[in-house]
Formats: sequence, C-alpha cells, structure tokens
Amino acid sequence: MPISYSVDSERDLIALRAKDPLRPDEVVEMISQIAGDTTVRPGMHVFVDARDVASVGSGSVDASVVVLRLLKANQIDRVAAYVENDGVERALLEVGVRVQQEGIHLRVFRDRESALAWLDQPERGGR
Repeated sequence: MPISYSVDSERDLIALRAKDPLRPDEVVEMISQIAGDTTVRPGMHVFVDARDVASVGSGSVDASVVVLRLLKANQIDRVAAYVENDGVERALLEVGVRVQQEGIHLRVFRDRESALAWLDQPERGGR
C-alpha cells in the first residue's frame, strides 16, 4: 500500500508517509486502521509526508475531507502536510479551507522541519 503510518507516543504524533500511486480508498482504509490502533490517543497530531505524491486524482479532495472528519471524530484535529508538488499543495489547501469551520486545522508546508515545528507549538486557545 502506498501509505503507511507510525505512532510516536512521546511526541503525541502520528506520522503518515504517502507516495504515488495513492488512491482515496487506501487513505480511508489507513485512517480506519489508525482509529483502531490502541497506541493512538485523542489529541495527538498528524504529520503527513507527501513529498513523493506527484499527482492528485479525481475524488482526492473529497476523500481527504472525509479522512479529516474521521480523524476529528477521534479527537485528532491538527494536521501538518509536507509536500513538494504544486498540484498536491493546491489540493490540500482546498481541503484545509473546506474543513476549517469544523475546527480541523490543516497546514501545508514545503519543508519538513517547519511542518514538525508547527505541530510542536502550543495551540492557541489551550490544549
């Protein structure tokens, strides 16, 4: 499967690694696995390393919105994505706009260190 994840309990971080070809149904399946993972706790943050994703297929934006809503249902609402492709960046920015009113925070970054630094910062408004 072109998407995998690991859990870093010390950093309260779920790290996903995605690469082409990436199908929306595989992403939804991975999130279901994460939701059932006993090492995942409410309030953890998500880092998505999508530097190896070069294209976004039809339905990807809608599927990504569904994925973020599934994460939010598990009290995971802060996601940083690291991308290198303009089209992938545009698609994720659209996703972020669509979910921001639901209290889901998605930020897209062009470098890994900035993405991880943002996740390490305390959230405004507590938590």
